[in-house]
Amino acid sequence: MNPDLLNDIAEYISVLSASLEKANSVQDRSAYERHLAAAASIRESLRQCNFQQARQQVASEERDFGWSFLPGEEGRAAESAFVHFKRLFEQKQKGQ
Repeated sequence: MNPDLLNDIAEYISVLSASLEKANSVQDRSAYERHLAAAASIRESLRQCNFQQARQQVASEERDFGWSFLPGEEGRAAESAFVHFKRLFEQKQKGQ
């Protein structure tokens, strides 16, 4: 297990949490809460070294970002943080 992956997902969760605090609408807050729940599941899979499940969860989260829109600067920050996490996740998986 690459311990950096837990730090990477924690950073993504931190950005999501900050974006949730700035969300204006109930719909936006619900979307951030959904992304936070998904990130928590990914973190748990990583913690348990279940990389196959983590890969599936990351792919599902990528689809969710593709089907939804998070408005404003906080939405862009959340999406950017996910793209960054996904890239690091893929790079570190190839290195194992």
